[in-house]
Amino acid sequence: MKILLVTPGMQSPWVDGRITSLLALSEALAARDVSVEVLTTGPQDQGQRQYCEKGVRYQVLPGGSKGNWLKMLQCFWRLAKKDRVDQVVYRPFSGFNSVNIVSVFSLWMLSLLRRVPFNLSLWSGPQQLLKVPWLFSTIMVSSKVDVASSRVVPIRPLVEMAPVVSPSWDANPLKQYGFAEEDRVCLFTYCGKLNVDSLWRYTLERRGLGDLIAAAAQLKDIPDLKFLVSIPVLATREGRERLLDLLRAAGIEDRFVLTPAIDNLAEVLSAVDTYLYPVNIEEPSWAPISMLEALACDTPVITTSTPIIREFMSSEEVLMYEPGRADQLSDLIRLVLDDCAEVSGRTARGRAKVAALNSSSGVAEQILAVLDRSSTLCPNNSR
Repeated sequence: MKILLVTPGMQSPWVDGRITSLLALSEALAARDVSVEVLTTGPQDQGQRQYCEKGVRYQVLPGGSKGNWLKMLQCFWRLAKKDRVDQVVYRPFSGFNSVNIVSVFSLWMLSLLRRVPFNLSLWSGPQQLLKVPWLFSTIMVSSKVDVASSRVVPIRPLVEMAPVVSPSWDANPLKQYGFAEEDRVCLFTYCGKLNVDSLWRYTLERRGLGDLIAAAAQLKDIPDLKFLVSIPVLATREGRERLLDLLRAAGIEDRFVLTPAIDNLAEVLSAVDTYLYPVNIEEPSWAPISMLEALACDTPVITTSTPIIREFMSSEEVLMYEPGRADQLSDLIRLVLDDCAEVSGRTARGRAKVAALNSSSGVAEQILAVLDRSSTLCPNNSR
C-alpha cells in the first residue's frame, strides 16, 4: 500500500499532539513495509525541502500564503500521479476557518480526479467536517463523536515515546534548564504559538495554566519545588513578559523556568517528578496525547476528571482533580512528591494501558485494515 499523508505545519519541535501522533503513525506504517510520503508545510521563510527519516519520505513546502498553498496543491497533484498513491489521508489544522475548508474541498476534488480514496484523520480539527461524511472514504476520529455514519471509525491515537532510564545527574536533561539535583520538577506543556488575548484566555482557562499558577502559590512551603513550562509563544519577549507578570503577581516567579520548546521531550518527561495536564476541554475527536506520552515514559500524571480524560484513563491510572479547584491540584502535587506506592501503582497501570491500547502494533494494523476497507467504499479507486 502507498499512502500519502497530507497535513499543514508538521515541523520540529514536536509539541503538538496533532503532529506527534501523526509522526508516530507515519513511522509505524513505514516499519510495516508501507510506502509513506508526508506532504506538509513549514515556516514561510524556509524553502522547499525533501528528506527521508525512519523510512518516511517528507516533502516540506513553505506555508503561510495563498501562493504557497497553491504550490502545495500542485505538489499533491504531482505526487499522486508519480507514485500512483493508493490512499490519501488528510489531517487538518484545528479550528473551523477558510484555510481548512478550502484545503479540504480542493484536496477532495483532486483525489476524486486521481481516483484515489480520500480519508480524513480528525484530531481536534474542524468538527463541521463531520456533517459531510460523504466527502470522505473514511473518517478516523480519536475519541467519541455524535455522528451516525458507517464511515466514522474511532481509532485511538498512536503513542510511541519510550521511557528513558533515569541517568546520573551529570547526564540529566533537566540540567540544561538550570535545575539543581535536589529540585523536584513539575512539567507543563502547551503548543500555543500566537501572542493574542484569546490564546492566553484559552491557556489559562482551558489548558489549566491558571489552576497551575494558583496551586503553585499554595506550595511555597516546599523550597525545592520547581515548575518547567513550555509554550512556543514564550519565544517572544512580549509573550514571556505576559506570563512573568502573572507569576510575579503571585510571588512565585522564582519557582518557574520558562522555555518555548523542549526538543528532547521523552528524556525530559522521564526526568521530571510529574507531568501536569490540567485541561478543561470537551472537543469531539480530541485526544490527550501529552498525557499518554507522559505515561509511556513512566511519569506520574495529574490531570482533570473531565469526561474526555475519563474516556482514555481512570483514577486508577492517573491522579484527577476537579477543574478550577487549585486546592485539589496542590494536594495532588504534594502526594506525588511523597513518592508513595499509591502514585507509582497508578502510573504503572497507566503505562500498561498505553502500551496495550496505543502502541504501534495495534493502532497501525487497525488503520491499515480501515484503509483497506475504504478502498471498497470508493469506487473511484479502480485503476
